[in-house]
Amino acid sequence: MTKKILLSILFAASMAQASIQELVPKLSAANLEVQTQAQLDLLAACSNAGRPGAEDERKSICLEMCSALKKSPPPAVASQLLRNLQRIGGAESVPTLVTMYGSSDPHVADDARQALAVNPSPEAGQALTAQLKMRKARSARETAGLIEALGERKEAGASQLVAPYAGSPDLLVFNAAVKALGRLNEDEGIRALATQRAKETGFRLTQLNAALLQSGRENVFEMLYAPSESSEVQASALLGLLLVQDAAEQK
Repeated sequence: MTKKILLSILFAASMAQASIQELVPKLSAANLEVQTQAQLDLLAACSNAGRPGAEDERKSICLEMCSALKKSPPPAVASQLLRNLQRIGGAESVPTLVTMYGSSDPHVADDARQALAVNPSPEAGQALTAQLKMRKARSARETAGLIEALGERKEAGASQLVAPYAGSPDLLVFNAAVKALGRLNEDEGIRALATQRAKETGFRLTQLNAALLQSGRENVFEMLYAPSESSEVQASALLGLLLVQDAAEQK
């Protein structure tokens, strides 16, 4: 057993030395075994580079993957590289991820968006914000993706930018904005949700209620416990109020 563990460690370490440029062509090899092995080698190299205390190594391998992406590899290969950047990428990867977000392939673009959403650097949040601010014609899917990414990151101050989309007639954009504002839980966003709520009915109203209840704010629970609200909303609001009061008593 000890021998197997040692061999596994040595194998992972050797893979970390493998050049990304050598692995990239194999990721699209016709031979499935070669392709699968290349995927495993890439995963091992990135896992090793992402270990604690290996910042220079992590940055180096990320820059190698970014360099490979700039050469316009096949979409399937680009996705493999982007998913590994999603795991270990930092600020050095952001410019390339922004470029890949503009890919004509929807899967590649979505992989780039997801990598930006979890990238821990402030530069990633700034890039997503800049993209949403950019005045250009976007599909509803693209707009919703950017809004979702900002919500996932809980990007401070993003509510001001996202709030207008809570009134979007497009359901995809509307849902993304409402969920993002709920996750961000900033004063401006909560006000926008409450304002929009007065204009909605049916499913859209339900989504707004859910986002507001998610805030955990006592003033929101009090608003939703009003006699004019449905029994379901009142029940949820009452539960929220009780939990808030219980938490306050335990302090």
